[in-house]
Formats: sequence, structure tokens, C-alpha cells
Amino acid sequence: MKKIIQERIIRTEEQELSEKDKADLVAKKNKKLLYLLTAYIPLALILLYVYLSGPSVVYRDNDPYPKHEITDDDIKNFNIAAPIFCGFLFLLLTGFFIHYYLQTVAPLIKDLRKTKIFYCT
Repeated sequence: MKKIIQERIIRTEEQELSEKDKADLVAKKNKKLLYLLTAYIPLALILLYVYLSGPSVVYRDNDPYPKHEITDDDIKNFNIAAPIFCGFLFLLLTGFFIHYYLQTVAPLIKDLRKTKIFYCT
């Protein structure tokens, strides 16, 4: 096992990044960024919608359930819970997508900034 690892280290060489490789990396980076943004932005906008629309989000008129009159207590409870809940979910969502960005997109950007890359031959 040690011999295989040593041979692999010995056979690793540094080469210039070709134009085709750069184009492939840029395409891969753009694809992952597009996925990241199309997933993050709608989820963040849903949280913003829930936060700004108030308790009417919880009690809609077109539900099959009996109509519920929104009282002052409902509004008070929503105004207490909504900022905490939406804020927590927003922080959780942002943390997840930052972690995803650092795991997938940031290494590609780092490789694109380098002029040389290591290859195993």
C-alpha cells in the first residue's frame, strides 16, 4: 500500500492549465452557481413573504377548514413568533448555502485563479 502511494506522489506533475480546461472549469462553476442561486433565492423570498404578509398566511380563505377569524391574540403571537422563526430559518438556509458554496464553487474559482494545476500521470 505504501509503495502505491509513493508511486502516485512521484508520478504527480504540475502542468499549465489549457484553454479547454479553463473553459470546462468556467462552465462547471457557472452551472453550480446557477443551481445555488436558483435554490437559495426562492427559499429566501418565501421566508420574506411569510414574514411580511402576517397572520393571513396561516389562515387562508380557500382552505377546506372552517374559516378562522384572526384575533388580536393571533396577530400578537404571530408578531412574536414570525421574526424568530423566519430569522432562524434564514440563518440556517444561508449557512447551508455558504457551506455548499465553499465545498463546490470556491475550489473551482481557486483552480481558475491558478495558472498551473497538478496532474497524476
